[in-house]
Amino acid sequence: MASEAQGSAIKNAAWLLSGGVSTAILTLICSTLVARLMDVNMYGVLQIGTSIFLFLQLAERICHPDIVKNMLLMPNADSEKVIVSASQIMIAANFLVLLGLVTYVFWIDSAAPLLLAIPMVIGQFFRAANGISYYYDSQLLSRKTQLNQLGGYLVGNAYRVLAAIVQPTAILQTIYLPICYAATAFLNLKSYKIPMAKFFRVDLNNIKIICRLSFPLFLTSIISLVLTRADILLLGWLSTPDQVSFYSNAVRLSEPWNFVSNAIINSYFPILVSGRLEAKRSIIKELGIYSSYSLWRRSRSPSPRKWLGS
Repeated sequence: MASEAQGSAIKNAAWLLSGGVSTAILTLICSTLVARLMDVNMYGVLQIGTSIFLFLQLAERICHPDIVKNMLLMPNADSEKVIVSASQIMIAANFLVLLGLVTYVFWIDSAAPLLLAIPMVIGQFFRAANGISYYYDSQLLSRKTQLNQLGGYLVGNAYRVLAAIVQPTAILQTIYLPICYAATAFLNLKSYKIPMAKFFRVDLNNIKIICRLSFPLFLTSIISLVLTRADILLLGWLSTPDQVSFYSNAVRLSEPWNFVSNAIINSYFPILVSGRLEAKRSIIKELGIYSSYSLWRRSRSPSPRKWLGS
């Protein structure tokens, strides 16, 4: 049983890794093309707006993926009810964020980056279908998740490059994410069909459980994003959009490597919480080896000061 569980996790990790690599390469190539086609100042403003959006996007983490996956793994869990509850929480959270952002923009400050964040937040509503992706991941069926996501990003990036060629403006680029999310949602809903009537049934008990258990992880997500994205906002405040443009492209070169650790975590998480006790000890031991190797590699890496020549 333990070897079978590990085999499934390894296959799942392979799909997550290949999907992450494909999406990262596709996004990197298209981002480079768009950056070359757009005005440097305009691209910098777009990156500031995108960073603001990523902070606003955190609201949906009140329905944390790991908590939803854990609930889907519980004995006798009603998968459709959990997926619908997760979707309802994300829709409500996104509605409150959009309402707050629009109110702030029209009554307090209508700065360009804030205006650019509005279409991205509207696109967030399509992410309500992500509950289906959480179900596939919890069942170690990430092949479906990755194929649907890759399909969505192919459509979105095709639009992104075409829009930059025809008219390289920031506002057209903000529609890129909504298109990605809409295409992914369409593929998710097509692969896992849930009667629309069920989306109008509210299970307050499920909603309360998801929100209560997600709150500590929601706070962790905020801290994580502050560490990885606040630098762009600070640079935009202290410097010019031109500098943000150059800096954000440099940072983007390092971000794709996150998919390696994410693939391992997302594949082994379902096993660790599903009650397969005989598999847990060996898996935890393997994760300890991976962590030790990562720390050793990091300790052997040159200091960032050396990279910068200082």
